[in-house]
Amino acid sequence: MDSLKSYITEIAVKASNIPSEAERAVQKLQKELTRILGSRYVIRSRFSSNLGYTLYLRIIDTEPVNNIDQNSPVFMQFIMHLTNNYGKKEDIDKVSWEMTQGPRSLSYRKISSAISIENATDKLIQWLKQNKLKLDALLYPLKESSNIVSENNSSERKVNGIFNKENIAKMHKSQPFEFGDILVSRKNEKFTVTKVEPIKRIFPGGKTFNQGVAIDIVGGSRGKVFTIYLD
Repeated sequence: MDSLKSYITEIAVKASNIPSEAERAVQKLQKELTRILGSRYVIRSRFSSNLGYTLYLRIIDTEPVNNIDQNSPVFMQFIMHLTNNYGKKEDIDKVSWEMTQGPRSLSYRKISSAISIENATDKLIQWLKQNKLKLDALLYPLKESSNIVSENNSSERKVNGIFNKENIAKMHKSQPFEFGDILVSRKNEKFTVTKVEPIKRIFPGGKTFNQGVAIDIVGGSRGKVFTIYLD
């Protein structure tokens, strides 16, 4: 009975502590993400107590088209609900950061913690740190301004004809892409190859077989994203 009581009383955060813990998370997000992502990113984190406790995080670049956040190629929005489904303030046994909007080129799964708001926030910060190169590729599609491409390991290649998956696939088959390659369209828009990854199939017994390759290409004036699968 004592062990059951102990299990029931284990919670991630008490309702009375939510405001103070949430405000600490806001400050941490602002400080750490500004340091990690750099000066070209705008970090907006806040805690709201209207209609229930909620944490918000929004990330954009410093120059979104027409000053509209959603036009930023790195626009991301995360939310953490800190009340129950009815907006009631109560002890919480698990907290989660959900991405409500973000670039299609980023794969994100809800980040949760049964320990604390701070623990979930640390996990989110780590995820953003791990994906900084992909964000930079969206933000810096041009070779001359890119922080992820060096002159020694990248090349600029013209795309003959329409800039579509079919022509890009032909280019890769004739000369395989490498991470950081720059593709230039007929309109002189520049795109960055951000991933060249084998597609593997795992058979019983642990044996693997390469079924092809997945290529991510991002950039252009509107932060377009192409994902190409080749045999």
